[in-house]
Amino acid sequence: MNKILKKTSDSLISPALLRTKLSDSGFVKKYRLLDVSLNTDELADYKKGHIEKAIYFDVGYGTKPTERYPKPFPPIEQFQTYLGGLGISNKHHLIIYDRSPYGFLLAPRAWWVMRVLGHEDMSILNGGFNGWIKSGFGLTDKIDHFEEENYQAKENLSLACNYEDIIENIKTKKYQVIDGRPKSHFNSINPVLGLPNNIPNSINVQHNEIFDRSTHCLKSNEDLKK
Repeated sequence: MNKILKKTSDSLISPALLRTKLSDSGFVKKYRLLDVSLNTDELADYKKGHIEKAIYFDVGYGTKPTERYPKPFPPIEQFQTYLGGLGISNKHHLIIYDRSPYGFLLAPRAWWVMRVLGHEDMSILNGGFNGWIKSGFGLTDKIDHFEEENYQAKENLSLACNYEDIIENIKTKKYQVIDGRPKSHFNSINPVLGLPNNIPNSINVQHNEIFDRSTHCLKSNEDLKK
């Protein structure tokens, strides 16, 4: 697998640092702030209130769910047109957030989709939308529109696995599969197949266990190691 980040330290941004960057007159030239949803599920909430200068971003734009892939990767040509229409260019540093309790539900998906498209300069807002509010920062209902850009994807499909890849990995055990679902789901029995409800050889790391519930942010490196 290719190295995912050029600078690991750039993968997260705190609410306080984002607030500072938003006050910079050059913010719009350098950055695009994305309020992420899936298939316009939270558009009404976005219109009621969002972080200043944030664009509503549908990470499922153009996708056609199937039985095997209920939330598939978006069609690249259609998606890059969508990005350009939002005023996103290859040169922009993307700052991404979502409205889930800890801000790491759809934001990482958007980060991953954009990485597969070849975009490298990105940060996820630590704590997301709720972390921003908990930090005491305000919202706006003003919707910004930016001049259309020409986005050109440079896809790196080595960052994505499909069904066949997972089946092969069950045999080879080359990669460690991590399952982020609750333990109750991971340890259950599939009612249709009568088999364990998880991928063979996978390890369960519950999504909500990696967050500090008091701050809504990721736990410290030391706590994560433990």
